[in-house]
Amino acid sequence: SIGTSVADVDDFIRHIQSEYGIKPENICVIAQSVGAVLVSTWLHDYAPKIRCAVLASPAFKVKLYVPFARTGLKIMQKWRGNFFVNSYVKAHYLTHNKERQTSYDNDPRIARAISVRILLGLYEAAERVVADAQAITTPVQLLISGSDWV
Repeated sequence: SIGTSVADVDDFIRHIQSEYGIKPENICVIAQSVGAVLVSTWLHDYAPKIRCAVLASPAFKVKLYVPFARTGLKIMQKWRGNFFVNSYVKAHYLTHNKERQTSYDNDPRIARAISVRILLGLYEAAERVVADAQAITTPVQLLISGSDWV
């Protein structure tokens, strides 16, 4: 779940602090896309005393190309439980570099399917955090692309 993933962020930062003796005020977290949503949710819910965060292209809104897809996924999840849907993210949406596109397309470690529980949780977390962004007191640099197809 998104909640478990956010708790994992907190566990990881605590591990870094204890394993390497780094004080929270000396930690900067950098995250992109879904990771940036997880980190912003962590900043909101856990209010860590870290130095700052850099959030690159946070997936606060994910384009679903089928009309009423989100509503349909919610209904199907109630009926079927958790299931997976394939991502429409294509390499050419992520980079103009042809070599990187080929690398992305051929990387077996990149999962094309996403859990509906995670996808819907991502939407809910993003909406909640954006609506209550003033509660985040950590300095944040937000990097957003104006024409991001994803």
